[in-house]
Amino acid sequence: MLSSRHSGAEEKKSKTRTLSLELYEPHSAQLEMHESPARFRVGAFGRQSGKSTWAINELCKAAWENPNTVHWFVSPTFDQAKIQYRRLVGMLWPCREIFLKKNQSELRIKFINQSEIIFKSGEVGENLRGSTLNSVIIDEVRDQPPDLWSMIISPMTTTTKGRDSFISTPNGFDAFYDLA
Repeated sequence: MLSSRHSGAEEKKSKTRTLSLELYEPHSAQLEMHESPARFRVGAFGRQSGKSTWAINELCKAAWENPNTVHWFVSPTFDQAKIQYRRLVGMLWPCREIFLKKNQSELRIKFINQSEIIFKSGEVGENLRGSTLNSVIIDEVRDQPPDLWSMIISPMTTTTKGRDSFISTPNGFDAFYDLA
């Protein structure tokens, strides 16, 4: 469970309320990834084993516990990014008061603590340049352009010493195999 204290603008200054965000119950492989203190994490998960569920919960936790931060989930395609965005919105809908803004066309959620989670596609890496990130999760690394992290995303997390996570289903001896 994550909790944080926030004062809403509509509330009187003397009132402060506590909001709690309860996430999922991870299985052992997901828990191992959540508990890893490493800055760079690699998770080789089988099909339908919960890698995307791990990822959106990990991003929620990071955004909720660290105000004023920016977190990305990078899918291989825009359609896959939309699916994950919708999963996150659906997961958080029961506690939607934690949303400050949500923008479906930009696949962006901003929490009341000013942190953002943004869903991106790695299809055109050049379109990703320019942001400063506090964490990034690259989904299905095996289906992403080989230079996506090293040439484009890594510099965006370097200044913040952000956490970079790589998750994928293994597919032989490829770039993901080299990371793992």
